[in-house]
Amino acid sequence: MVLSKIKKGQNVKITSFNEKFEAKALLVGIGLLLGDEVTVISESFLGSPLTIQLKHGELLAMRTNQADLINVEVISGH
Repeated sequence: MVLSKIKKGQNVKITSFNEKFEAKALLVGIGLLLGDEVTVISESFLGSPLTIQLKHGELLAMRTNQADLINVEVISGH
């Protein structure tokens, strides 16, 4: 499953980044790593950003097309 399809309140584990994801180095630089668990704070709606909370409480917003390239596994939530 990809991050862009996750619903608000769900916790997920980052399993891989698509090879086409150009911003991977940027996300790794701010602390989003393979194996990390994140929580979806707000869902994308009509192209608006998806907001996630990282493990140390930081919030990160990203475009839907970027979230389409991050593979995740649902851990808990709705």
